[in-house]
Amino acid sequence: MSKVVEVVTEMVEPILTDLGLDLVDVFYKKQGKDWVLTVTIDNPPQGVTLDELEQVNRALSKALDEVDIIPNAYILEVSSPGAERELKDYADLKKQVGRYLQLSLAEPISGKDKLTGYLRAADDDQKIVIETKKGTHELLYSQVSKARLAIKF
Repeated sequence: MSKVVEVVTEMVEPILTDLGLDLVDVFYKKQGKDWVLTVTIDNPPQGVTLDELEQVNRALSKALDEVDIIPNAYILEVSSPGAERELKDYADLKKQVGRYLQLSLAEPISGKDKLTGYLRAADDDQKIVIETKKGTHELLYSQVSKARLAIKF
């Protein structure tokens, strides 16, 4: 982790805590001729609003101007993680109860290698309950190779 990412992460976490939001990721990298600082936030399970993105952008921009830790000009982007983002780990998945998602399975269950539906439960023992069109399935997180949010059409 770069020093900029580390310091920005420390700076943005209290801002997000005050607003009841979660930090998904911080990236600082060169894109073309510009340096871009991207802070991705979420508000599970409903998602983040434009107003929340704007509030974080303003507060973080002000804090960064006061500290002046980034040596070169940069573009600050505060964004949502996207409608079909991959879930990083079990803690991330657990926050998504009630949302529509797709689970890729390490081993097929009833001949299916993917389950798509609403996450109904995710407990401390890493047991997951997903409700699909064909019924409710209980499984362990260890049976999941990949999880992502999905859009229901």
